[in-house]
Amino acid sequence: GGNDTLIIDSTNGLIAVPFGIRYDGGSGSDELQLLQTNGPVDLTDTYSVGPAIGSGVSTIVGSGTAGTQTVFFEDLEPVLDLVPAALLTILATPTGNAINYSGLVTTGFVTIDEHESIEFANKTAMTIEAGPGADTIGINSPIKPTGLTTITINGADPSSGDATYGPAARLRGDGEVH
Repeated sequence: GGNDTLIIDSTNGLIAVPFGIRYDGGSGSDELQLLQTNGPVDLTDTYSVGPAIGSGVSTIVGSGTAGTQTVFFEDLEPVLDLVPAALLTILATPTGNAINYSGLVTTGFVTIDEHESIEFANKTAMTIEAGPGADTIGINSPIKPTGLTTITINGADPSSGDATYGPAARLRGDGEVH
């Protein structure tokens, strides 16, 4: 119980344990912080919201022999991810979702329905995979966080009724926003 923060610092390398790291925040306001102050840029960083509010998985794949760091979480409030990676992929649920992106000067901020938000920086590209269902995707700020050069949004099926809005949103026929 109480208000807890789990800090996973991969400054000395990804923490790659066989069955991943498991974090149950319990009651209160509980946060997950993924940090790295220097070192290599990892290949991919994936944030997947889980089926229950407050649950999900963070998976960071390093280059070469760095391995894969996986964190399974539940009963969590926000996630802060500052680990440098070439690509951040955010996976929504397989139902219709309300997905919103905002830039916060040096960090980006994404919410999916009532799931836990992710605040991030130090990514070169971000892809939001909206998945199946009629999704509403808001690009609410033209501000991009430190290091981010590309934002891509993929809808699973353009005929499902996906809609994008905001000052930076342009939906292509294949369901991608650039």
